[in-house]
Amino acid sequence: STWNKIVRFESVEGKVLYGIPVEASVPSSSRTLSSAFPLISGSIWDASAEFLTSPVTVKKLLSPISPVAIFGIGLNYRDHAAETKKEIPQNPVVFMKYLSAVQNPGDPIVIPKIASEKPEVDYEAELAVVIGSDCRDVTPEHAHKHILGYTARTNLIALSLQARKKPNERKHRPACDKATESLSAICNGCLSM
Repeated sequence: STWNKIVRFESVEGKVLYGIPVEASVPSSSRTLSSAFPLISGSIWDASAEFLTSPVTVKKLLSPISPVAIFGIGLNYRDHAAETKKEIPQNPVVFMKYLSAVQNPGDPIVIPKIASEKPEVDYEAELAVVIGSDCRDVTPEHAHKHILGYTARTNLIALSLQARKKPNERKHRPACDKATESLSAICNGCLSM
């Protein structure tokens, strides 16, 4: 790929664009950005991406991608399994999240009334792996060839809704609309934000 860090943003003209952030304009919070070099041709999904050499003004930072599917792996940390007093499964607990759970960096997360009593809402910091190409039955040795990049996410869940489901029923993880905030960028070949 032709980039190391990519953002998705709304320009002052109201267009949704991908771009390479102007490093000097990225504050430490990673929730705002003043300028980026926008994609002018090709795709971020392959090596054809070409970017404008003069930056444009960023009106609003958006989630790094607009996903077509969100898969999660449950109980993948031993400490978390121990903390919740659950056995570590022999096979990964794979679940899907609704696309409406995605939130832009810095936008408010609205806790629905059903989840407003403490300690109803819990949060997790997650590493999100962005898959960049269609794939199926990929071996561990070839998995890296399908990864576009990485980003960090904050995930909020409603504990009582999750507790109602048995592990084998977790096709969908109970999450609220706009309850998974992404940091601003996808990194390719780096994990620093």
